[in-house]
Amino acid sequence: MSDNEINSWLQSRTYIGNEYNLDPEKNGRKDSPRERACALYTASDRVIIRDCRVVSKQDTIGINKNRIYFENCFLEGTTDYICGGAVAVMNNCTLNVGSAKPMDSNTGATDSACITAAGQSSGNGYLFYNCEVTGTDWATPSELGRPWNANAEVTYINTKINKCKRSGYTNKYLISDKGWTDMGDNKAEDARFGEYGSVDAETGKAITSSVSIRKKFMLNEWSMLEYNPYNYLRGSDNWDPSGINRYYSEFDEIASSINIDTSGEGDIILPEAADGYGYQWESDSTYASVDKDKNTISIIRPLYGDEPVETKISVYIRKNGTQYGARKVIPLTIQPHSSAENTFSVNGTVSLSSASEEEVKVTVTLMQGGCPVKTLDVTVPAGQESADYTINNLPEGSYTAQISTDTREYTLMTDSSVELSGKSGETKELNISLSESMATPYPAKFTVDDLIKTEDMMRWSNGVDVTTSSDSTKPLKTASSASATNLLVKTPENYTAEYEKAFGPADSLRTNFTKKLGYINFCAESEESTPSIDTYISVYFSVSEEQAAKGPYKVYVLTNRKRNDSRISIETPKVGFVENLSIDFVNMSTDTDGTGVHVIELPEFKAGTYEFKWYPVRTADGGTKVASDFFALRFLPVSETGGK
Repeated sequence: MSDNEINSWLQSRTYIGNEYNLDPEKNGRKDSPRERACALYTASDRVIIRDCRVVSKQDTIGINKNRIYFENCFLEGTTDYICGGAVAVMNNCTLNVGSAKPMDSNTGATDSACITAAGQSSGNGYLFYNCEVTGTDWATPSELGRPWNANAEVTYINTKINKCKRSGYTNKYLISDKGWTDMGDNKAEDARFGEYGSVDAETGKAITSSVSIRKKFMLNEWSMLEYNPYNYLRGSDNWDPSGINRYYSEFDEIASSINIDTSGEGDIILPEAADGYGYQWESDSTYASVDKDKNTISIIRPLYGDEPVETKISVYIRKNGTQYGARKVIPLTIQPHSSAENTFSVNGTVSLSSASEEEVKVTVTLMQGGCPVKTLDVTVPAGQESADYTINNLPEGSYTAQISTDTREYTLMTDSSVELSGKSGETKELNISLSESMATPYPAKFTVDDLIKTEDMMRWSNGVDVTTSSDSTKPLKTASSASATNLLVKTPENYTAEYEKAFGPADSLRTNFTKKLGYINFCAESEESTPSIDTYISVYFSVSEEQAAKGPYKVYVLTNRKRNDSRISIETPKVGFVENLSIDFVNMSTDTDGTGVHVIELPEFKAGTYEFKWYPVRTADGGTKVASDFFALRFLPVSETGGK
């Protein structure tokens, strides 16, 4: 393009002063600028901007790092018009949601608006403090922000929000009910967003929302206290451009005077608030939980003879009649029980199905009220098949024993979670057994009680994870309405009550499975038109001793057609299950190639980890062939199926 052509194009742009009056007192402003441009960019630290108007379209204000303070400013734009990874406070500013005249006269479509696209990966982000949201005549409901970085942080405190002026939207606020939105793969629900005290700009009435994402980020009268200009900008040099340090310095002194003694037995009474102040106590610690009355802490102590536990609780301190306050963290040392009185013991044996060439470690954690009271590692030495253990000094009461092992060569036969209780002087027994795992040590993804569908498949026969895609060239494609019609070609004629127990009523099959099952494209997996007859997909599932004790099982496999040479196997090599169990195909339509159920009889089910293999590749025309297949898998004890 020549210089003359470029100049001609530039001259054709409408002069901004003609259609956008920068002086609001002249009442000439109807819409916003049409061109995307950054009107303000800064990467400096300790920047102060007061009484300024910053106006553009998309990306109006680029603030990528360090600290910046806006006060009494007019800030306008459309998409992401305040963006970057800086720490920024907007104090008493007007946030004008811009939108140009409709670009399409038929649809009336305008530019969308989103006030922020914050890019912080950690630390403080943007704080809008006592601001007001206004809009141009064409503006429609926008969002408070979206996360440019997955961990972005944006908070609005005491925001006045006006309603739209545009015809057809006058009953809607300039901020949508949703409030926050996603940005590509960065989900709003995972960001650090917050909102408190938003009100109607005209009536002062509180603005509420029933949308879950906005409700999630609503702060309360206590949690909002830590979101203030001083906290955001103080840094290590105590920078205070808003001049409010004098209101906050006293909270440090109050917090330092709080002392909580945890040495005695029983609950702890929390200290009363200092004169002229209110306290609100919070705790995420499982060792020290704040009771509902907010006046006491319930303590779960380490066992007698164990080491103290270091934890912490938080207190919000607020000056009465104001919104000035702070959150302070109070460290606590939880001392162990002072004696072994009124306690019981737990002992047992960790047993292996066969000795290992290396030591095998099993971890037993006793939980009470969600708190780990005692954790013990039990090691079975190399070449041995068992090891004994004992846990003493458990205060009488009820506990949950959580059992785990970090070895892939052995699988827990005992349930991983066991309830137990004891009284003073008793000894309880908890034995733990492990069996050698499958030759391919993949973890179980399901239990025998789960309904497993095609889209839940775990691994290809070459060990690669199966992934879902809408791309027809990918190995596992999400079912479309067209392809899903093959799943249930006709209303099943011989769908019995036994099958209803496995997959639900016949008249709900299409609803339950159409578009909810993926279908397998094996040609894409092998990148060949003639995949190997040995190609399969595996699902790994576990069977507990309690589940195995329910007796013989039947396996029901719902699939969209019967294949010549199709095979299904369930195996646990180290336990001894055989491959290629017999399959009875029950056709549920008048088509011989229609939807049906493969039924597998399992006369015995031992506890352990199993691998379900599905081989849908068939021989055809002198080669192998498969287009696509669905399936759903359900295990049921014979006693629950009505069978014999």
